[in-house]
Amino acid sequence: MVNCPEYISDFQLTESNFHRLYLDYYPSLILYARRILKEEEGWAEDLVQDVFIRTWEANREIREAENIVTYLYQAVKYRCLNELRNRKRHRLIEDHIDRPGDTNFEMLYFEQEVVRRVNEVVSRLAPKCREIFVKHMDGLSQREIAEQMGISEETVKKQKQIARRIIKEKIGDLWLLFFLFREKSSLCLLD
Repeated sequence: MVNCPEYISDFQLTESNFHRLYLDYYPSLILYARRILKEEEGWAEDLVQDVFIRTWEANREIREAENIVTYLYQAVKYRCLNELRNRKRHRLIEDHIDRPGDTNFEMLYFEQEVVRRVNEVVSRLAPKCREIFVKHMDGLSQREIAEQMGISEETVKKQKQIARRIIKEKIGDLWLLFFLFREKSSLCLLD
C-alpha cells in the first residue's frame, strides 16, 4: 500500500492540500495510466485529470477511503480499464457500421430502427423514470434535472441507472449503437 502524504491528515482535502496532492502524484499517475493504456500520450492525461476532478467533487466520499493515494491509483486503473472497454466496443460497432456496400439508405433505416426500439422501451418506463431519462438524454445534468423536478440528485442518479438497465435488458447491444448514432447525427428520443 502506498503511504498517505503527511499533509493530508484524516483525509481533510482542503484546496491547498488537494493542489499539493495533484502536483505530487499527477506525473506518476500519468505514467501508470500510460502503462495500462499502452500509449505514450493522449488519453492518459485526460483520464488522470478526470479522476482528480471527480475526486475533488466527491470529497465527502473520499474521507471514508483508507488511503487517498491508493484510492487515486485504483480510480485511475478502473477509469483506464473502462476506457479500454469503451474503445473496444466502439471499434466493433464502427467496423460493423462502416462495412463496404452499406448504402446511406440502409444506414439511415438501421439508425431509425434502433431509435424506434429505444423509444419503445423508454415509453414503457415508469413516468418519473422516463422523464428523468429523457431530460438526461437532452443533455441536462443530474443537478439540473433534480432542480427542475424538485427531487434529490441521488433520486435522479438511481432513476437513470434503472432506465439504462431496463433498456439494456430489452434491446441488448443496440443500446451501444444508439449512443454511437446519437454522436454522429441529431437523433432524438420520443419524437
